Amino acid sequence: MNDATETINYSERAEILKDIYRKVSQTKATAEELYADRRKPIDESIANLEQAFREANAELLDVLDEARTNQADAEQELRQIAVEHYEVTGVKSLDDNLGVRVNTKFQYSVKDAVKWAETNAPVMITKSVDKKAFESLPTVADLDFVTKEESVSAVLKGLK
Repeated sequence: MNDATETINYSERAEILKDIYRKVSQTKATAEELYADRRKPIDESIANLEQAFREANAELLDVLDEARTNQADAEQELRQIAVEHYEVTGVKSLDDNLGVRVNTKFQYSVKDAVKWAETNAPVMITKSVDKKAFESLPTVADLDFVTKEESVSAVLKGLK
């Protein structure tokens, strides 16, 4: 085949596919419109049932909303007291259901890490330092260009 034939074939195929796409898109639009029309009475019935339920159970729904808010507030206070307890005592667990998790993140310049690895652990170097392997080092070696950053998050278990 020559270039002109290939271009014509691609152009013809593209036109055929565009025509198919237009027809399918129109069929889809028609079906979506018909679906929406048929679905409308059901959606209205559902909305009416939901409204009737809300009116018949307004007091219960108010109690439920207040309970959810109070639970969220209590949970936030529990998390705060767990973190405060850890910060003051260094103890991670208040009891079996309340404690903290301490996450550690190391901050360092990749340039400094590569420079260190070139001398001390060249196997870690690809085009940059193997981050996972390198970040295991500050726990066993003092690297003056790495700073340790910890974040504390509260852990609640079995308080439902």
